[in-house]
Amino acid sequence: MKAVTVSFDRGRNMFKDLLKAFTNSWRMNAYIHLEIHYTKPPRQQARSYTFDANHFKLARWIDGIERDTILVDSDMICQKDISRGFDLVDHIGVCQRRGPMPYNGGVIFVKNTRKAREFMNKWLEIDAKMLADPAFHKPWHHKYAGMNQSSFGYLLENGYQDYVTVMPEEFNHCEPWDNWEKANMIHMKGKLRHCLYTTHPPEHLAPIVALWRKYKNMTLS
Repeated sequence: MKAVTVSFDRGRNMFKDLLKAFTNSWRMNAYIHLEIHYTKPPRQQARSYTFDANHFKLARWIDGIERDTILVDSDMICQKDISRGFDLVDHIGVCQRRGPMPYNGGVIFVKNTRKAREFMNKWLEIDAKMLADPAFHKPWHHKYAGMNQSSFGYLLENGYQDYVTVMPEEFNHCEPWDNWEKANMIHMKGKLRHCLYTTHPPEHLAPIVALWRKYKNMTLS
């Protein structure tokens, strides 16, 4: 059992800080090994850098799967070990999300099963097709947002729903940030990420910002 994250060298301190805070929090609170795949960002070849980067990240994630594996974004804070999430999963596990986007793709549980490998390979295939074909991507983007989320949603609606376990958001918690103290993982995205370097973050986000800064400033041997 292991976890895999992908870190793009984009030459910006924010992304380095996000990775440092995440890895420090993981080392303090998780029980399983975190494997970091450092890589240069892809050259933009499609409609946007974000779409290209997310597709490239998905491919690198899949390259890292060799046993039960947690695929995780690097803009996280780990508060509690999440390996127990595998107890809930048969093949693939993804967290629910409140609001217009039903799933949060920042943490994916992948069991070492034939169906899980089949799902991941099909996910990459559909993701590549959506990246190359805006007309194919558009209706799924409208419903699920993003690149990887769109192709993931397509699979759920086209014969792969039984491969996936929808997990509680405590394994990948994001806005509206209520009950964040009970979360295993906090996803530092959206408005919260924009507050990380502000002097006076909003009151409801200030404790999470303080926690992130604590891990960012840690020096672990």
